[in-house]
Amino acid sequence: MAGAVIVATDTTGQSVGRATSAADGTYLLKVGETGTFVITALPVTGLMGVPASVTVTLAFSGATAHVDLVYDTGIR
Repeated sequence: MAGAVIVATDTTGQSVGRATSAADGTYLLKVGETGTFVITALPVTGLMGVPASVTVTLAFSGATAHVDLVYDTGIR
């Protein structure tokens, strides 16, 4: 889904990163620090609800995590 906004927040609820998905639905979200973060996708017009938030922990500088967030299209 192109144009989905993905936000990372730290344990205090402070936003530490934001990204917008590309035409193929991929995104790269950089937070620039270590710690535990909640990754949340914001609502997208035309889709039902939002994906469940995901908690990730980056234990060292340069650590990465792969997170798939799946929106419900409503198509059954």
